[in-house]
Amino acid sequence: MLIAVGVSFSWLGVDKPDQWRAGIALYVLGLIAYQCSLTFWTAAFPGLARSLPEVQQSFAEVKKGTKKIESHAELESLSRNRISNISFAVCSVGEVIIIAVMVGLLKALKSEESTENNTKAFSVLIAFAGGVWSMLISSKQSQSGITNKRRPGLDLPPGTNYLTIGFFQVYTALRECLRLKQTFLYLIFYFLMGDVLNTTVCVELFDENECLAKILVDFKELSLRLYKTGHRCLTYLQEITNWHCL
Repeated sequence: MLIAVGVSFSWLGVDKPDQWRAGIALYVLGLIAYQCSLTFWTAAFPGLARSLPEVQQSFAEVKKGTKKIESHAELESLSRNRISNISFAVCSVGEVIIIAVMVGLLKALKSEESTENNTKAFSVLIAFAGGVWSMLISSKQSQSGITNKRRPGLDLPPGTNYLTIGFFQVYTALRECLRLKQTFLYLIFYFLMGDVLNTTVCVELFDENECLAKILVDFKELSLRLYKTGHRCLTYLQEITNWHCL
């Protein structure tokens, strides 16, 4: 997430068309960071579903033998889908609001007047999106620190501290990936599937822009030919009728 936000603000330094190499590098890096964040964010849904009170109560009933495991699995699946639907619905509403603000920024920066303005506006929009993302996460963490009660977590593993615990967790995760190969492969292929989808959408947008530009050029040429043809017809009529426009 930090890499994605950092890449978003780095776009402010890319405001000229001749910086397209830096733009491609930031685009690839940002897309990979975003897809990784999305992958692990989606992977959190099962854990959230299992932590719901009704799911925990259902699991307790399964342990007591008063409820079938199939019914519990169905409840957990429905709870997981409900969390996913609510999450994506909230994201969609927020996306519409942010896009509306971006349209106003495009008008304010006069992106349609020149290629330079359009390039600069594009960089500002990406930085704005990264700023909104960072602001929402920071505000949520601040609210949690103020309103939530202190909930001490697990003690640090022996030989680690707050500076090295992150690297230790990465090492532990990689070691567990070798043991949980199917889960690791699922995350990899989920990431690749999302990356392929995003790449396909981007390619389609590029093709649409090229087609639109070609249509505009053809339309301009057609309008120019029609104008010349009309002018020649009018000149011919003037010559054969001795009629002149005022």
